[in-house]
Amino acid sequence: MSTTMTSLKPNGEADQVRIILWTFPRTLSTALIKCLSQIDGVEIWFEPYCFCSMAAREYRRAHGRELPTSYAGNETKFTEAARLLSKVALMPAGVIDPERLAYEGVKERLESSTSKYVIVKDMALSMSDKKYRRYLPDGFTHAYLIREPAAAITSYRRATYQSFLSAGYLVGEARDENKFDIERDNFLMDAGLFHQELCELWRYSSQHSKASALPKEGSSERSKQSVIIESDDLLTKPHEVLPKFCRALGLPYDQSLLRWDASADVAFTWKAAGDEVLRHNVHFYKTAMSSTHFVPANKRTQVQNVFEDVRRLAEKARPYYEEMYNHKL
Repeated sequence: MSTTMTSLKPNGEADQVRIILWTFPRTLSTALIKCLSQIDGVEIWFEPYCFCSMAAREYRRAHGRELPTSYAGNETKFTEAARLLSKVALMPAGVIDPERLAYEGVKERLESSTSKYVIVKDMALSMSDKKYRRYLPDGFTHAYLIREPAAAITSYRRATYQSFLSAGYLVGEARDENKFDIERDNFLMDAGLFHQELCELWRYSSQHSKASALPKEGSSERSKQSVIIESDDLLTKPHEVLPKFCRALGLPYDQSLLRWDASADVAFTWKAAGDEVLRHNVHFYKTAMSSTHFVPANKRTQVQNVFEDVRRLAEKARPYYEEMYNHKL
């Protein structure tokens, strides 16, 4: 399977630019796609495979069986998966569309898009199981957004703790933020695997893509390699990183992309696991949704000064982060 094939006009010119931006939580990816939503003719997809993955996990947790990857003939199972996922995600019943939780269907819908620019933002954890990688859509170039482990996991820990506490999921000593453990007390995503899952997917896509050097400066040619950017770079020098990112992927760039509207309304045009999913999930992305530009990060917290669970997971993640960092744009 070619992961960089593009749809071609009769004269051989590419008529579409299709990109999947793979990442993990708390990397500024939502702010980035809010920025890219300003591109004329762009279609944004918000974590379609991630919702499939979470639905499969909740179904497995509740029933001890695997959720099929095809919706046809399995409608009742997907209705149950949507109910379970809605409950854990604190969303009203009916917000999540059961039919959009099937890997096979996501692949088909992505490949059938006719928009000039298609950008999918998704989580690498949804492709950590090799059996799901056959549902990677043809015709897409893969890009990756990484973030320094201690910073990413600290942010995820904070957001998860606050969310779980308000939902009443935490009991006993876990209700104390100083004693909360992101591995022990979090059942949503395994933060200790974020960097590993992303790195392994990057390796996989690199092996299955046609080898090609990145375009030369000033060239209109798009990259056939996986493109990697780092969130700290994006925050501190967006005027350098964003145009390089766009050029490498075949996206149009203009300085006006560096500023955008504070309203979250644009997010409600993104395609997700339900038409109202993002409207009911704005709280988790509050900072990104209200952003207007990339703001330089505060001085990075030293690993030895963070919570013990963060330090432990950051050390585990660092080799994967450094491997990808060495290949960043």
